[in-house]
Amino acid sequence: MVSDDSAGREARGRAVPGLAEPGREAPGRGSPRRGRAWVLAVVLAVVLAGAAALLLARTGDDPAPDAVVTEARRAEVWTTTADGTHRVARTATADPVVGSAGDAPDAVLAVDADDRGQEVTGFGAALTLSSASLLLAMPEDDRRALLTELFDPAGPVRLSVVRVALGGSDFVPEPATTYDDLPPGEVDRDLERFSSAGDEPVRALLRQIRVLAPDLVVVASPWSPPAWLKDSGSLEGGRLLDDDRAYANYAAYLVRALQEWAAAGVPVDALTVQNEPQARHPDGYPGTDMPVADQVRLLEALGPALEEAGLDPAVLAYDHNWALHPADAESTPEGRDPEADYPLRVLRSDAARWVSGVAFHCYSGDASAQDAVRDEFPDAAIWVTECSGSHAEGSAADRVFADTLGWQSRNLLVGSLAHGASVVLTWNLALDPDGGPHVGGCGTCTGVVTVDGADATPNAEREVLAHAARFVPRGSVRVGASSTAGDATTQVAFRTPAGATVLLAHHDGDGTDVVVEDGGARYPVRLETRSLTTVVIGDEAQRAGPATDDPPALPAEVDLSGAAVTADPAAPGDPCCTGDVAAHAVDGDLATRWSTGRAQRPGDVLEVDLGAPVAARSVVLDAGGGDWPRGYEVLTSADGDAWDVVVPGRAGAGQVAAARLDGGAVRYLRVRLTADADPWWSVAELRVLA
Repeated sequence: MVSDDSAGREARGRAVPGLAEPGREAPGRGSPRRGRAWVLAVVLAVVLAGAAALLLARTGDDPAPDAVVTEARRAEVWTTTADGTHRVARTATADPVVGSAGDAPDAVLAVDADDRGQEVTGFGAALTLSSASLLLAMPEDDRRALLTELFDPAGPVRLSVVRVALGGSDFVPEPATTYDDLPPGEVDRDLERFSSAGDEPVRALLRQIRVLAPDLVVVASPWSPPAWLKDSGSLEGGRLLDDDRAYANYAAYLVRALQEWAAAGVPVDALTVQNEPQARHPDGYPGTDMPVADQVRLLEALGPALEEAGLDPAVLAYDHNWALHPADAESTPEGRDPEADYPLRVLRSDAARWVSGVAFHCYSGDASAQDAVRDEFPDAAIWVTECSGSHAEGSAADRVFADTLGWQSRNLLVGSLAHGASVVLTWNLALDPDGGPHVGGCGTCTGVVTVDGADATPNAEREVLAHAARFVPRGSVRVGASSTAGDATTQVAFRTPAGATVLLAHHDGDGTDVVVEDGGARYPVRLETRSLTTVVIGDEAQRAGPATDDPPALPAEVDLSGAAVTADPAAPGDPCCTGDVAAHAVDGDLATRWSTGRAQRPGDVLEVDLGAPVAARSVVLDAGGGDWPRGYEVLTSADGDAWDVVVPGRAGAGQVAAARLDGGAVRYLRVRLTADADPWWSVAELRVLA
């Protein structure tokens, strides 16, 4: 059982899927908590005995529909080859062959829908300060096109998770800092000089991305505490001071960081305790030696501090390699345990009650190391939070592409997913042609894209991520997948919320023909030479992905200069703010606002008549310097009489709240509060994108 205290923590916060395997009981004291479990839709299950078609909505016990063989279920085959001939290209479609037909195939990839594993949260990369500097330097239209390509849920890639550094990392354009740097010998116990403003370039981009992808998940990682909290007096290496005040100060520092990010319109959904805690001697960039005992001690300070602040991120332990890196083992101080089983030790400690799961990196060992966590702690989430492509100095671009595609397909994508990962992230979203800018660490790393001025060139990382992110949406569940194709082929399979089967296969040999078996049907599939292949099986509505790689049309902001705006309350009754009228919500000026002028109440409403129907894709509420909605829903209407709830109850968590619409014709838009809260509700600017 979970203690009442733990259960109370679980009930708060925005839900992040993939933090526990569905259908499992919550762990006891000393086990990782299931915080932020995925909130599922109301379920209708229709089962017709002997029917040729079946559609089941997901529940906690049955996370995805079972496949049923019908003539409508076809297979689409999407391929990327090491030579670049195909890059996430649809190379074939195949109709099912039911029952016996012809000779038995030599190589079969079989899907077992009864063998269910983890639920998928998503795929993505890190938005470092280096990446942000390159993206922000692009012309606005080029940047918007690139972000739309990468993040739009209807686009060719569909990334849904972004990792950020809290303060400096190795990938920054200038020497790294923290949020509270002081001259040597000074301390700041009350965090009076704390400021996260240095990360505003990252947050500005994330606000733009959230307009495209309102359900984006953000995971944050600190590289180092401020130097005044470390025994080295430096951001590079050293440990937290052996002083309870230091641990309390650092816990307060992390809480303050999450609060400032939320206030800036970028709430943090997940937090790793320390980036690479066993990298004791970083070369020219921030890092912290954090043995298990230190991480446990920090968790015991951080957990209550987060709870007191009303914050409920998914806290992830470890955040380092699948296996102890030889360099880290060599740097272990004499007489100290190298702690090769670091994540298991944290999960076995009492501090695990504050932990939702474990984060891994890919730079030593392999993904089978995740099995030890999954076997002993089946409710602990497993996220792979960093894995960069790299290459030898002077390598040709085609060689870099081929090698990165092969290694990341087999190890990062298929490997980590097959061994229980619910999140898979590469490293930098964007780097320049020289693998920078950076201040230390890797000098030959590659990003998801290479940005050179206004131009963005996709790398192998982009294709690897797209093969999963585009076809395996959030809420998909891993199912069993086996192969008789030999060691050259590895595979993993999923059932999507819509009922499609998705098989990812990496093939490291010459081209070969195989048969994919799913639910009694067989589909002939060609695995090209040295390729990554995604096979999507389902009826037309279930199969994911447009037929081409063309990105969706760029969202355009609707001109609201002639829109009619009404509100209830119409304006504050408080004498201070009687001028905060509804028209200010669409006047294009963030310095003005509409405000309730009192505490938020269910039923408070802001309504906009656009003047004519538009194909609305999203609505953005910017609170400016005011307060955001603690609970709201969005309704739309074509005639002002019949209203549809297009965005059911959700909570804002910072200056900017964005809600995705379905692109249908909208003339009237209504934002209505659904929760009580003491702060006023303010809208400095409402924007509609179509």
